[in-house]
Amino acid sequence: MKLIALVSLLSFFWVFYNVWYEDHAISIPGKLLWTLAALFFSIPTALFYFFSKRQR
Repeated sequence: MKLIALVSLLSFFWVFYNVWYEDHAISIPGKLLWTLAALFFSIPTALFYFFSKRQR
């Protein structure tokens, strides 16, 4: 259980950092949407963000 919580927390922080500090192409509402999605669905959001942004 602790491992899942740790992976979830790391996934949230990874998405948060990439959206707010690395990806300058996303608008502010988009950044808020990604942040909220990562807050509630950390691991699936991180996987979706990774595979969707990897193609660029």
